[in-house]
Amino acid sequence: MVMSLQKNLQNRLIERETPLFLAPMARDKRTFKVNELNYKEISKGRQFSESVYIDKNSCDPIPLTSSYLLERVPGMKLIDAEDIVQTLTKSGHLNQDNHMFNKDPTQSSWREDLLRSRATGPDDNVLWDKYYLLKGLSPLAKAFHRAWAYHEYCSEVVDPALDFFERQFS
Repeated sequence: MVMSLQKNLQNRLIERETPLFLAPMARDKRTFKVNELNYKEISKGRQFSESVYIDKNSCDPIPLTSSYLLERVPGMKLIDAEDIVQTLTKSGHLNQDNHMFNKDPTQSSWREDLLRSRATGPDDNVLWDKYYLLKGLSPLAKAFHRAWAYHEYCSEVVDPALDFFERQFS
């Protein structure tokens, strides 16, 4: 689960002793706080408190590097990934030393800064005629959101979650 749980669902999960793995994103403070409360309430109400777990580390912020972009953005070219990182660093979006976001990419002007960095084609919603920038549809934006650690989920939590569930059912 990566969202906060309403009281009625929380109560049903307590009653059923259904294994539950909570994995909030680090910078989503509201959801993180409510997940911690959910964890405490469900653990307290269950006979077997070890059947609920909160993972506070798997979805931490991560550096935005060219390697990261190559892994996360379909069709990304190395030269473009390097240009993106360099442009975002120069425009103050990324920390120069560790490539961590300084600004929330869901609310910053990274699109405009990247579009200004090189000539674009006829569509303002496509970077360098290659990468979609539309909100909600941009793989580049999704990669940025994950690096910032304010998103719906992260893939880094899959292995710990599977390990948890395997222990619950073995």
